[in-house]
Amino acid sequence: MLTPSKAINIFADTDVFDSIKLFSAEFHKLGLKTRNRGRLLIASSEGKQCLLLKEETSFTALTAYRMLKDKRLARAAFREAGVSFADGKAFNVRNREGARQKVAEFGIAVVKPADGNKGRGVSVNVTSETFDVAWDAALRLASSHILVERCFTGGDEARYLVVDERCVAVTMRTPPFLIGDGRRSVSKLIDNKNKVRSGNPHLRSRPILLDSFRKLILKSQSLEPDSVPASGQRVILDWKSNASTGGETTEITDYAHPSMKRVAERVASAIPGLHVGGIDILSKDHTAEANPQDYIVVEANTRPDLGLHLFPMYGKPVNVCELIAESCVKHMGINARRVRGMHIVRANGGASIGP
Repeated sequence: MLTPSKAINIFADTDVFDSIKLFSAEFHKLGLKTRNRGRLLIASSEGKQCLLLKEETSFTALTAYRMLKDKRLARAAFREAGVSFADGKAFNVRNREGARQKVAEFGIAVVKPADGNKGRGVSVNVTSETFDVAWDAALRLASSHILVERCFTGGDEARYLVVDERCVAVTMRTPPFLIGDGRRSVSKLIDNKNKVRSGNPHLRSRPILLDSFRKLILKSQSLEPDSVPASGQRVILDWKSNASTGGETTEITDYAHPSMKRVAERVASAIPGLHVGGIDILSKDHTAEANPQDYIVVEANTRPDLGLHLFPMYGKPVNVCELIAESCVKHMGINARRVRGMHIVRANGGASIGP
């Protein structure tokens, strides 16, 4: 099986993850004008406008945002799409004991705010012993409900980026971990990992931090922050893989199985008005044909982290800003042209012109 290179990508010091600047550059290549209004980017041409607020565009329906903001409604959409998703139940923030019983029933569970994002307040591999720490982490961010789901084991999580119901990029995320060298402590090894992350435009503002739940994970491995792991010892820092909380990223667009991409597209098609969406899928093998027993859709959102694809730690970056800009132009009905070297390519899908 082909696998992406495991050599760490090196980016220029001048590379910056700034979605407004990156999108502006792509729209300018298409001949559109852009201007900023605070965090809002406005692209215009021929009297028509497209607005972008980070990854969300003016072609994203408010109902799509609200559906995916509430994980209970999102789960209903997954059911309608006919895809696999985790067994679970939402509990009112006042029903701690009901949630505790559900975790005991599952044995190993995921606990997360029903309206959270970017992995904040999410705890994975929660047991009865770690429930209170996980519940309190979710409680700090939940507005009304907390979701308890059966934990899917033996899989890797990947973000499938869908534009106009078509999967255009896939990035696998690995939970934060360390490899001991017999000399440095856990804390020093984390410092070294964060030094590597500081060279990545997307990850430099997302260092690995040790919180109370991660200290419990260390303790389960008979380790403390000042412990020195043996040479070659793999140390798990967390079970969740979000890049924003320390996960590592590998672009696998060229390796993900087409049927797995179709799963993400089915989810997107079940959410009317989802122009640009991020679909998170746990799978035992993203390169194998989709089997309902071997994957689950974790969640979907209208604000996918584009930096995952633009600046992966490993694998070939995908210029998703270019793809989204071209889609916006198509929705605007503009006959824009992009100049690529000696080739002129119509952004709305028309014929290419070149030597």
